[in-house]
Amino acid sequence: PMVRIEALRDAALNKRHSNDEFFYLFYKRYSECEGTSEYERYSEAYYYAFSNLTPHITDGELIVGETSGSFPEEQAAEWEVKYKEICKSRCSKAGGGQDSHMAVDYELVLNCGIRGVIDRIDGYLAKCDDAKKEFYKAAKKCLLAVIKHSESYALCAEEMAKKEIDEKRRIELLKISEMCKNIPASPSESFYEGVQAVHFLSYCLSLNPLRYCAQQFQLGHPDRYLYPYYVKDVNNGRITKAEAQELLDCLGVQINMRVPRGLSSGYMVGGRDKDGQVVANE
Repeated sequence: PMVRIEALRDAALNKRHSNDEFFYLFYKRYSECEGTSEYERYSEAYYYAFSNLTPHITDGELIVGETSGSFPEEQAAEWEVKYKEICKSRCSKAGGGQDSHMAVDYELVLNCGIRGVIDRIDGYLAKCDDAKKEFYKAAKKCLLAVIKHSESYALCAEEMAKKEIDEKRRIELLKISEMCKNIPASPSESFYEGVQAVHFLSYCLSLNPLRYCAQQFQLGHPDRYLYPYYVKDVNNGRITKAEAQELLDCLGVQINMRVPRGLSSGYMVGGRDKDGQVVANE
């Protein structure tokens, strides 16, 4: 396992970190939707960006979800000349805020999947007033964008598996493909799926078009919301402790790749619950 992690670490250190492809796609569509409401314009651009964003899987990765750092020269030139100033102008008006220091409800996504959250939104849409409907419709479309992007990773991994000559890696890629077809759209069924779902959601959240940079987004208490999956899988012989550690190491590398240099992101472990009981676990 350490050979894999060292290789991924070296690749991460040498990678050019850039989210320009995402911002180009977002502001291209955002510009085309001028004249619509801000909610509709934002969600349409967000969906377009994630539907067309290039999936990228580094050799040896087990946890996927990262920007490629490059895109076609013609689009790059168009971004620099036509859309970058629109992006910077809009981002400068977004104000301060520390929203990326929050931890979202990862447990909800693990238990319900994004489609479960969308079902809740549909319930709100059925009974809320018109003023709120626009917001919920936009939220729904943004969540569908995350599913769309995960499906593109499933296809990418499947295509890579067809060309892979190393049998072990080919099996890993097929597993990634199958996993990305199911989560984070559906509830997680294993520790591996849980780690992948948590990373993919935070990775998509970090690409915030209101800020011209990726954001940190903390992972809260993964030792609590992932622990039931870990215990079940270890007891059923589905995963070893070493394999679980390897997945968490892969997650750590991914966190470093999505967080801008000079900033930090992380998660908490241990501590006590609301009744003061120690909740630290292995």
